[in-house]
Amino acid sequence: MLDNFNYESFLENQREKLELKQFDFLKRVYSSGIEKYYQRLQNYSFEGLNRVLDAGCGFGQWTVSLAMLNQHVEAIDCSKERIHFVKELVDKLSLQNVNVHSGTLEQLPFENACFDGVFCYGVIFLTDWKKSLHEFSRVLKKGGVLYINANGLGWYKHLWNTQHNKVDGYDPSLIVAKAFMNTWNYNNFGTCERGVDIIIEVDELKKELEKNNFAEVKIAGEGELQIEKAMKIVAPFFKGNYGGDLGVYEVLSRKILKVDH
Repeated sequence: MLDNFNYESFLENQREKLELKQFDFLKRVYSSGIEKYYQRLQNYSFEGLNRVLDAGCGFGQWTVSLAMLNQHVEAIDCSKERIHFVKELVDKLSLQNVNVHSGTLEQLPFENACFDGVFCYGVIFLTDWKKSLHEFSRVLKKGGVLYINANGLGWYKHLWNTQHNKVDGYDPSLIVAKAFMNTWNYNNFGTCERGVDIIIEVDELKKELEKNNFAEVKIAGEGELQIEKAMKIVAPFFKGNYGGDLGVYEVLSRKILKVDH
């Protein structure tokens, strides 16, 4: 069913349900199917787990891939439009091992220590990321694995200079300007605007991971982590360095101790 699924036809049926910038993003996500997401997860050895959380599932490309590699997947997102899309996609694919939820990463609607893995791609920096990390630790079992990624200063310089993926309704310059202000507010006052980027530097993230009882921390440029010998080399979606500054990077870690909450 998954191999023969006509993603292009399914996406076109969503055109009138989404605003232009979301539909353009949706098309980019599924432009060449989901094989690259599936292979990326294999490279991370993010497979063979019993219960996995796709934290900030977006349009479900990782959700579907996780479902193919693991026993059970819980997917959560704060966007009603994206949740509706993922539910419809899961139904069309007849995936019986996926549940889709509406909610935020800072207040996950799941019990303590119930997941073997938490996967969060391209989302944590759009939240109060320290609270989100705390929640990831809370819902992970001891020994559970965590994947996240974030953006350094170089990514925002790149956005500003190149106007990457600019379309009507999406202005990269505005994204950068808001990111700097949101980061300043977060670092100085602990406040942030939901859905606006926060720049997270590596040392700061490592410190917060340690505080939440994560260890075995592995960090590399986006798409470059290969915990096992790669099943197939998959080109990174972004660069780990732009103009000599930290770009997009990814982190794998493991919860090693029980956290008292």
